[in-house]
Amino acid sequence: MMMPSWLDNGWLWLAVTILVLGLCTFLPIKVTNDAWRRTIYWVILIPLSLVLIGYVYPFGIEVFRRLAIGG
Repeated sequence: MMMPSWLDNGWLWLAVTILVLGLCTFLPIKVTNDAWRRTIYWVILIPLSLVLIGYVYPFGIEVFRRLAIGG
């Protein structure tokens, strides 16, 4: 499956990775109300985790594969 050219940008991959991992790390720590935390899990963190699985992980494998083969 070919990705559109704007999704094949290394800087976009890096920015999305940092943003998603940062949100997944700091939101559960900062929210102290259990009801709000549960809502944030379902509305924000689960979709962000799907972004990690669907975009960041496969593109990261491709980036490091290119580095390993020197091309």
